[in-house]
Amino acid sequence: MKSFRTYLHTYIFSSKEKTVILFVLLVLAIAIPITLSLLDQQQDLRQQAAYTNGADLTVSASDTTPNVGDTITLTLNVVSATIPMTAIEGHLNLPQDTFQILNFDATGSTFSGSLKYGPVQRGNDYNFVRTNDPTTPSIGSGKVAIITAKVLRAGVFTVNYLPLTQITGKDLPNDNILDQVFPATITAQGSTNTPTATPTLTQIPTPSPTTPAGPTPTRTPTPTLTPTPSPTATPTPTVTPTPTPSPTLTPTPDPNTAHLELTVELPGIGLKETTGVTNPKRTARDLTVMLINGANQEVRTTTEAISFDRNVYKGVINVSGNIVPGPYTIKIRMDNTLWKLIPGIYTLGPQKTVKPDSQSLITGDMDRNNILELSDYNILESCYRKRNSCDDKYRSLTDLNDDGILDGIDYNLMVRNFEIRKGD
Repeated sequence: MKSFRTYLHTYIFSSKEKTVILFVLLVLAIAIPITLSLLDQQQDLRQQAAYTNGADLTVSASDTTPNVGDTITLTLNVVSATIPMTAIEGHLNLPQDTFQILNFDATGSTFSGSLKYGPVQRGNDYNFVRTNDPTTPSIGSGKVAIITAKVLRAGVFTVNYLPLTQITGKDLPNDNILDQVFPATITAQGSTNTPTATPTLTQIPTPSPTTPAGPTPTRTPTPTLTPTPSPTATPTPTVTPTPTPSPTLTPTPDPNTAHLELTVELPGIGLKETTGVTNPKRTARDLTVMLINGANQEVRTTTEAISFDRNVYKGVINVSGNIVPGPYTIKIRMDNTLWKLIPGIYTLGPQKTVKPDSQSLITGDMDRNNILELSDYNILESCYRKRNSCDDKYRSLTDLNDDGILDGIDYNLMVRNFEIRKGD
């Protein structure tokens, strides 16, 4: 014990400097694990609320206490102090039985790009998409749009953004940078106007004219025709048939396969459009075909390649398996298009070939969920800006006119196709 005390005194506590160094080392040994733990907790918090300094949305009303029947304006504003914004997909809670939308004005909007959709009202969801040009995202504060609406009924209503709302930022195409939303509360006063039912007119039947009574006319007897004797037929000479050679037998096709002869057009490809590409990079493309029976059940889905042939894609799709003869509807799609229901009902069965009219598909569905939405635009925008998130697969899908170059033509095709957002 004495030697150990001597050791401590000699080598550790022999001077104040050594004592201080030892104390610092002990503090560091305790502090480092605690610091690392706190950093992990802060990282978790950042992941849970990744954009606490992201974009905020506000709704303000020109009159928060209107009377039923009054017209109000709702101003939609946005502010993003640190992250440049590329697009917004807005979903507002605006019930149709509460507000009659009279106008949606996005003039001078922070999102001034040409790719846009809506607004469209489905039940309580009033949704729209507005974007910026991929090369000019916006930052700061500004207006999204101004909505003019008529109040239809009394009550307290909160006009707020629904959870589907998202804003995307520059270099963050797959993240929603929306941080906070600030709704508007409207207290409508007065009685709800119930429309007066229009009385149904009862039609008075017009009496049918009565034929006056009179003497019954005497029927003139029909003269009897004298039969004319038929001439005797001259006998026809007998012709000896010339023997014909036996036909060559052809292989019997698969008795369980139905054949669909399909022609498909794509926007921006072919001479149907003045700027259409006549030599696409992918001369053969996969076409997926879905058969739906009379009970609206999907009974078969198959994918085969069809080839570019003078402005359109053509091919015969062989649907194998035991195809029960009967009526079917047919859906088709390619790797970046919406599903298209071919108009009409077709009778299919083994060894039967049907040839529907040429069909035009809508391109731009990069994530293949049968809806053109902000996620598809973000994929195109990533490839347009040559980000690392754009891999070879997406590079091919976003080249909508298939000329090997991703440019403004593809962006404009996406703008045009965005008017039809949902596939069949």
